[in-house]
Amino acid sequence: MDRQKYYISYSYLDKPFSLPDFDIYQTGRIYCNKNSISPSHYHQNFYELTIITEGEGKIYTNNQYTLVKKGDIYISLPRDIHKIIPDDKNPLHYDFCAFYPKNEDLKNLLDVLSNYLTTSDSRVFTSNRIFNTAPLAIHEFINFSEPFSPYLLNGLFWQIAVEITRIFDTKTKSKDININNNQMLCFEIMDYISSNLSNIPSLKVVAKQYQYSYNWLSALFKKTTSYTLIGFYNIKRLDYAKNLLLTTDMTLEKIAEKINFSTPYSFSKTFKKHFKVSPQQYRKENKNAIQAPKQK
Repeated sequence: MDRQKYYISYSYLDKPFSLPDFDIYQTGRIYCNKNSISPSHYHQNFYELTIITEGEGKIYTNNQYTLVKKGDIYISLPRDIHKIIPDDKNPLHYDFCAFYPKNEDLKNLLDVLSNYLTTSDSRVFTSNRIFNTAPLAIHEFINFSEPFSPYLLNGLFWQIAVEITRIFDTKTKSKDININNNQMLCFEIMDYISSNLSNIPSLKVVAKQYQYSYNWLSALFKKTTSYTLIGFYNIKRLDYAKNLLLTTDMTLEKIAEKINFSTPYSFSKTFKKHFKVSPQQYRKENKNAIQAPKQK
């Protein structure tokens, strides 16, 4: 099968490239033909933009896909499993930029906004500013030896990151302009659970953290988010388990212990109920598809 792709050089990095306010994980440009599939791969702790400059295709995230076309921008989140398939007749050309902020305010804002991006369709947006800025960032990265390159590249990524927060802040507010205190509390709880999975032996820890009774907090969470608190907690634990299954050789016992299941059996039972496949089978079927980025 012809899998030829054309990359701008230095698209993939063996380790993050450090700027004053950002770590850059990968950036570049790809021209696909109809067989140029980007296979399933695990995203580390970074945000990535896929900026469609020509053509059409499908972008998958965690087994959900959405159609994209010229002018679309797709945002991928930390710990996503990602795949791109170009259209046969009108293959994709796209730029990509993967980064993670060092600035705590920006980091926290992106983390909160990420809670809204629960479906593949919700990840697609348009922005002339990013569409025009990303090629400048890629060019500057390739020509990094130029005078003042670190400052210019750092500034370009600030433009990209701030534009993302403004766009998605507007999108989320447009759904409910008056975000109330209960909603903000639930978003904070979502972020707390997502960030502390290995340190939450039971949800009573979360209730204690926010100084509410578990029953009251659980009822509020269900009313506000449509998730049960235990349901959201289990989804996050199981997503983390999928990551561990694909990126480590940890035993099921160790994984169950790390994500605070009482026994490997209860972990396996819950995993299979949610994903319709056992953890062992999931690891066997998917681990070979996860390809670590290689330096070009």
